[in-house]
Amino acid sequence: MIRSCPLCNSAYQESIFSVNRVPKSAQKIYESQKDAVKCEVGSLDMVICQKCSLIFNEYYFKAVKQQNKDNQDNYYYS
Repeated sequence: MIRSCPLCNSAYQESIFSVNRVPKSAQKIYESQKDAVKCEVGSLDMVICQKCSLIFNEYYFKAVKQQNKDNQDNYYYS
């Protein structure tokens, strides 16, 4: 767990939702379903700060976000 809240630096947090094996990138476009099933996965742990009520993904702060040419960040057609 993170030592302190990224907003107020409080050490009091509570996990409110946790899921393992979620895709690391929501923007990547795969050539086939087989490739998509083999995508990189990570964990999601939504935490609420008991002092300021900020909700954040604890694992986001532990991981380094890697962008590559296959990522699609354009939401024009959304």
